[in-house]
Amino acid sequence: MRKTSLLVLAIIILSLVFLNGKFSVWATIYRIIDTEGNTIRVTTEPQMKKSEEETGCIFSPIQPDIVPPVSKDISQDYVET
Repeated sequence: MRKTSLLVLAIIILSLVFLNGKFSVWATIYRIIDTEGNTIRVTTEPQMKKSEEETGCIFSPIQPDIVPPVSKDISQDYVET
């Protein structure tokens, strides 16, 4: 009985911590777009494959307004305006 009540108490405490905690993740998602405007692939890595570069694909963040400051410098090199 004591182990069960400790387990329930631990689950409740962990639930409160995770539900009340404010967690943020800085991950920028990029689209690789071909010359016709079709999305070739979606990635979190700010780099293209050689074959994509050779075919003229462009590199674009999906939501450029929320790009972290560190990634803005990288993404501006690849985005065609």
